[in-house]
Amino acid sequence: MQGRYTASMAPPINAGVSEVAIAGAGPVAQALGRALQECGIAIGCIASRNPDHAKAAAAFIGGGALAVPYCDIPLHASHVLVAVSDRAIEPVAAELARGNGRLRVALHTCGGYGPELLAPLSAVGVSCGGIHPLQTICDASQGAAALRSTAFAVSGDAQALHWAEEIATALSGHVLHIRPGARHLYHAAAVMASNYIAALLDSAEQLMLLAGVPKEDALRALAPLARTSIDNVVQCGAVE
Repeated sequence: MQGRYTASMAPPINAGVSEVAIAGAGPVAQALGRALQECGIAIGCIASRNPDHAKAAAAFIGGGALAVPYCDIPLHASHVLVAVSDRAIEPVAAELARGNGRLRVALHTCGGYGPELLAPLSAVGVSCGGIHPLQTICDASQGAAALRSTAFAVSGDAQALHWAEEIATALSGHVLHIRPGARHLYHAAAVMASNYIAALLDSAEQLMLLAGVPKEDALRALAPLARTSIDNVVQCGAVE
């Protein structure tokens, strides 16, 4: 049954399917699914607008996860992680809200916004929140490992917040409580600590090339310096 794509012929609500679903089939969705599966949190189903993507994600996550369309998630699950692109969160939430099922808790993985992106679900009584892993994910396999012991920014209604904290704890992560209205500040900090460093290293590499250092040696030479500098900042602070 693994990777099966079901349409409207979903099993009855009490069919014994795991209560956790993932909406989305990209690298973040797959990484979270695999990491949670390895921690003993079974993923019952995973959904995508593309059936083939859903099947591939279900196979990667393992554990018998089913590939289903978004409209079937409320029939399978009481808890859902919405791990899609930022602009797709509200449309997916609206589709889930139209389902006549048993969803009770929903979390999205966007860093820049709080529960408001899940407003369609909140309007039908679902407890909503956000859980953002403060980590860069290049691909699903790397991401599943990187999610262990990372920090998770959480916010939302009481029940959603409780589930977000449970997920972070299961992954041996550190919980960051972001106050209402301050997600944009948290997101800016994350961008500065990730994207800015990548941009700086790219500029440093270009200067190395201008200095005559071969391209295959430039980043290799800069990497130990960058890593040690980051370690020193973490240990001693950013400003002396």
